[in-house]
Amino acid sequence: MKNLNTPWKRTLSFFLAVVMVLTPVLTGGIIAAGEPTGKNQIVSNGEWQTTADGKVQHAKTIEQTGENTFEITLTAKTKEDVQTQVVSKDAAVVLVLDASNSMSSTDMANAKTAAKNFVAEFVKEAGDGLRYVAVVEFGSNGKTTLYWTDANGNLTAVNNGIDAVQNGFAYRSGNGACNTTGTHTHEEAVYENFMEWTDGYLGDGYLGGHYQCTYEGCDYTAQNDKQAKKHNHQTGTTINTYTGPHGGERTTDGGGTNIEAGLRLANNLLSETLVSAIGNKYVVMMTDGVPTYHVDGQPSDVNFISGSRGGGNEAEHDDYHDIYCTQTRNVGNNHVRHGDNLPKQIKDKGAKLYTVSYKSSDINGKTVNGQSIDAWLSSFATQSIAAGDDIFSGLQSIAQIIVNQAQAWILTDPMGDYIDFGANASVARVTNATAADSDAVRKFNTDTDTLIWDLKNDISRTGPVGGWYTYTMTYSVTLDTKAEGFTAETAYAANKTTSLTYMLTVNGQLQPTLYSTNLKVPTVKGYLGSLSFAKLGENSVSLDGTAFTLTSGSWSKTVTLSGGETQVSFTGIPSGHSFTLTETVAAGYDQSQAASYTFDVVYGEVKNSTVPANGVENKLLQKNFTVEHWFETGYNTGAYEQNLTSYPDEGGVIKYGETKLAAPYVKTVEGFAYDASVAGSVTEIAFDSASLTLKLYYRANQP
Repeated sequence: MKNLNTPWKRTLSFFLAVVMVLTPVLTGGIIAAGEPTGKNQIVSNGEWQTTADGKVQHAKTIEQTGENTFEITLTAKTKEDVQTQVVSKDAAVVLVLDASNSMSSTDMANAKTAAKNFVAEFVKEAGDGLRYVAVVEFGSNGKTTLYWTDANGNLTAVNNGIDAVQNGFAYRSGNGACNTTGTHTHEEAVYENFMEWTDGYLGDGYLGGHYQCTYEGCDYTAQNDKQAKKHNHQTGTTINTYTGPHGGERTTDGGGTNIEAGLRLANNLLSETLVSAIGNKYVVMMTDGVPTYHVDGQPSDVNFISGSRGGGNEAEHDDYHDIYCTQTRNVGNNHVRHGDNLPKQIKDKGAKLYTVSYKSSDINGKTVNGQSIDAWLSSFATQSIAAGDDIFSGLQSIAQIIVNQAQAWILTDPMGDYIDFGANASVARVTNATAADSDAVRKFNTDTDTLIWDLKNDISRTGPVGGWYTYTMTYSVTLDTKAEGFTAETAYAANKTTSLTYMLTVNGQLQPTLYSTNLKVPTVKGYLGSLSFAKLGENSVSLDGTAFTLTSGSWSKTVTLSGGETQVSFTGIPSGHSFTLTETVAAGYDQSQAASYTFDVVYGEVKNSTVPANGVENKLLQKNFTVEHWFETGYNTGAYEQNLTSYPDEGGVIKYGETKLAAPYVKTVEGFAYDASVAGSVTEIAFDSASLTLKLYYRANQP
């Protein structure tokens, strides 16, 4: 756009008459150039508001920076440390489920159904995001029933992994045992037997027939077939494929409560490359008892971890020392206060650890680390849910927390009618197709004209001051007065409903409810200008069909005269823009003489106009014509010739719609009297005649 504060001049020369009429009506002369008088276009501004719970304050304010241009500032304040609720597009969760003997068949069925409901909620709004799930069961030992599987598209496989959890689960133990679930391969040795029967002496004594190994360098012998068959040599390796646990002996779990084994498997699974880069990771562990088994050492297996008996029916120190412990354990002469602290290792991998205690009231006075089971779980979990008898609500609460975290602390700010989002280079542009793939903290969806601000990941926050964290964002917008339907001085909302979602913590525990609050939206107005002027023709020739087109960028408007009109009027000219006025002349008028004009509309008034002071008049098209004089060479000769010396051809101009006449007359030339009553003389022509020549013949009179 042209700088509306800078006047310019153009010199135009026209033989015209103009009357310029404006709204408000101005008469006579070009509008004086100069600094436009600014007008306040803000009808109402935003204001600070506090949510009913008193936990969030917000405001949306607007400042005018020029005609139709504004800056909007969004401010949100909260006492919540929302950056601890950071989430990513992809997510991964390990479900660690109690399969101890205290879980009855009904309890197991309920736990599995609740786990399936959890997964369904987990993937419900995933879009094209990854939703990896692994399932671990623990009794006296720990076992992975499902390795990392994307539940978004493979829900059946995940549900099958949940259904595989059971009391007294089977596993492989002993030499060659492998507890890897699913299809997998091993590189294994290939052995061959080289024993052959032979007769004859062996050494100093005669053995008669015996078996001799023919493998190069081997002198093994055997006197019977069974020994010979057991003598093999490795000759290479091969890749064998298995569909589940194999080798060793099938063993049944004892049904203890080895929480450490379950958490160790979860911790090891989180280290897998498949999920290590995912920012949104969770471990959800459910138990109905206190730990009574533990793990010796720090095994790194992701499929199976064997346990060691501890208290059996109650928690002994070793059963919880490596999970969470505040007591001192003597190891030789050393006093060890803390063990591996598995919850910390899980959290150090970027995961949140949620625990659910099921029927904890049934654990009659049993303690862990000198605490009740609920208090102990709360000591190390990101959040612990005491589910009572309702395992469904316990897991559902965690599912809601996980899912809602992705939607919390998002400010959604759609542009209002006639409001265009500005350049705002620091804001990423996305579409419906690409929005989910963008991890930009501030992005603008061009398909929906909506600004999306992720406060959780915005590192520009300040505070806390007085306990309040403050988030601020400013962006520019433009009021589009060119848009169809725009009306002058109507209050338009700068934005449609602007909302902020949020979650709250109570006593340090994140609650599952997702709240939403709306910001008060400012309103603005704009202006339209009007232009009217007289259009005059020449010689009263009709102006019908004369068209004037007003343009500014892609905006245009045309007025065409008809019915003998001579007044051109434009209304609804968008204010805050520069315009060019061009003319298409009516039939018979000279288009080459039609000029173009420029002007600005500033706060509803026409400024810096190049329209001439006295009007717009067109010139008719015109053509040149010729008058030729032809004289009879003598009396009654019938022959004619031009006397160009004495009577040269005459010329003139004929205009559109005119007729030219050459009246007969008599001349005397060199003694001869002439008249113009000769047939064939052309004494009349019109603008549209085929020939523009008046040809006059003069007859010689009798002397």
